[in-house]
Amino acid sequence: MAATAISATAAPPGSRGRYLSLFNLTWALSTIAGPLLVGALIEHHAALFWTVLALLVTTGGLSYHLAARWSPTTP
Repeated sequence: MAATAISATAAPPGSRGRYLSLFNLTWALSTIAGPLLVGALIEHHAALFWTVLALLVTTGGLSYHLAARWSPTTP
């Protein structure tokens, strides 16, 4: 996976194992929690599901713009 390679190269050499374990832990947790949350919200509160989804998409878009602004490689 390219994301694993990027996280390995972004880590300081002495902390590479910790970075990779945290990276893999976050993917494992999202793999478990994501379907559970989506299923529960759709089954019980469909309007809440769409509201949460809209907030997540908005937060992701704003984070993307902030990261681009703070990135040292952005001209």
